[in-house]
Amino acid sequence: MSTPIDFFTLFFNQILLQMIVDQTNLYFTQRKPGTQFVELTARELQAFFGMVVMISIKGLTVLEHIWSTLAFFHDASLANIMPRDRFFWILRNLHFNNNNEAPEDPAQDRLFKIRPVIHHLTTQFQVQYNLHEHFAGDEAMVIFQGRHSGKQYDPSKPIKRGFKIWTLADSISGYVYNFAVYMGRFGNPDHRDLGRRVILNLITPDLHNLNYRLYCDRFFTSMPLLRDLQERIGIYCCGTVQRDRQGYSPSLKQLKQHEKNMERGEFHFAKHDDGMCGYAWNDKKLIYFLSSAHSGDLPLTAVMRNIDIRGNRTNIPCPQAIADYNKYMGGEIMQIKSSRTMQSTGNCVAVVQNLKQQFDVSSTDCMLNHHRKWSETDHAGIIKKAKLDEGCLVPECTNREKQVKAMLMTRIRASYSTIDMNISQDSTVTSESYSFNSPTSSTIDMDTSQLNEQSPNGPTTPTTPIQQVHVEIAPIDIANDHPTKLIDEIDGNTQESTKETELIDRNTLKYQMLAPCNCSKKCLMTIPEERRSDIHHQFWKQPYSMRRAWLYSHIKVIEPSRMNKRPESHGRRKHTRVYKLPNSEGCDVFVCKVFFLHTSLTKLSL
Repeated sequence: MSTPIDFFTLFFNQILLQMIVDQTNLYFTQRKPGTQFVELTARELQAFFGMVVMISIKGLTVLEHIWSTLAFFHDASLANIMPRDRFFWILRNLHFNNNNEAPEDPAQDRLFKIRPVIHHLTTQFQVQYNLHEHFAGDEAMVIFQGRHSGKQYDPSKPIKRGFKIWTLADSISGYVYNFAVYMGRFGNPDHRDLGRRVILNLITPDLHNLNYRLYCDRFFTSMPLLRDLQERIGIYCCGTVQRDRQGYSPSLKQLKQHEKNMERGEFHFAKHDDGMCGYAWNDKKLIYFLSSAHSGDLPLTAVMRNIDIRGNRTNIPCPQAIADYNKYMGGEIMQIKSSRTMQSTGNCVAVVQNLKQQFDVSSTDCMLNHHRKWSETDHAGIIKKAKLDEGCLVPECTNREKQVKAMLMTRIRASYSTIDMNISQDSTVTSESYSFNSPTSSTIDMDTSQLNEQSPNGPTTPTTPIQQVHVEIAPIDIANDHPTKLIDEIDGNTQESTKETELIDRNTLKYQMLAPCNCSKKCLMTIPEERRSDIHHQFWKQPYSMRRAWLYSHIKVIEPSRMNKRPESHGRRKHTRVYKLPNSEGCDVFVCKVFFLHTSLTKLSL
């Protein structure tokens, strides 16, 4: 197991692929009996799934354009894999279950068409991974804009309409261990205590009596749930809870009346007869917690919170239960919530949309498994992010490096034959060299250490520990794309950059720094005069695009601290701006508007 595809085949293995192949061939014979056709094979289905992944990465919306005769639309990398008619045949007939075995009442199982895939994936997710001690249960929405009886509407979620999926995931890595698609209250007239039943159904028997800790939000947390988990299953639970939950401490419920008189960080504790601990902690408002994994005699901890509009932060005391909840609940469903699902608007693709989500979760789970295995071999961190730039794998670089590399990439039309990458394990590499060799021409070498000029945030260093990339390409057109022609273009750009430097020097002399402010914030104490001079010089040393980007990054639009809530009034502003400048330590501090303008800009440039 060394590559992500090896981990992916743990979930989409040959058993699942062969089942899909058999059901697809069966569906075509049921739809058109007696018609001769070329049966689908497992290898052909793998190629189809690979094409679907590449189509989603490239963002292709009109699939017919892949096989277009026009060079502008044609995509040879996909068209050479499979003919157009064969691709659309698989797309039309792709099936996962036998229609003859469908229940007479569709309400009995509204996911019948993909039920075998769901069962197979949930089984493989649990077999191929061991949960950490801390795991979490939550819900996620998969966007869907078509028509389906199982589509849910939740106005409090970023994705308001779609399919709701209950998930049980590892709090450390975000690996989805178990999931269930919610189809509404069909077949279950008793809709009370839904959160408790969901959690109990997601916890598998292999997690019983392990004394693990489960974290969930107030939709799931209740006194009956904590009792069942502790007494019947052997799992402790901690989570936020609604104040009006049955069995919750009456003394903590009454604190809502005194919320305005409580200081930030103040908390109250109550222990129930069965050993459950309840907390009421005042952050910006009262938050109620219920835990069977913590006791009231644990020492206090602290969390960092903003205390004013200027971004100053301080430690706020809190019980250990709240600190653990914030630590292990915050990133548990990051995998499924951050997955980029494909949007569908038709009324016949609801089943396929659920399958796409499961395919996406499987892909992410295999990557999590891959990175976990990679870290165990002490190679984590050697290879960092890279970008696919014009068909060639090059390290992530600065804007100035991108300009030079893009010029070369756009001029090379031949296919790449070999890519040799020498990777250095030293993470403090300060220079890179790139050589492009052609069998019919000389070598073009660039030393990018000269490109690390001063940027708005200081000297730029390569973000990838790749020391040398050697690329050999096929012969190119000497008449049109000779490498010496590229060198001439780079020299021409060098002359243009010299003119730009002269313009910057003139700007530095033209726009002089103005006097500081005399406001009550005492901005000059946080940004001394020498630092102001450095900021002013660095600002006008950059070209126009860099100055514009710097201003966008140091001016923040926020809501005003006090707003007129009367709907008939339109005189008050709905937003305000705050200004930041980097101090001598490189940290951004808030300053007034006059100080910001007099330091970076001038009256002449306003």
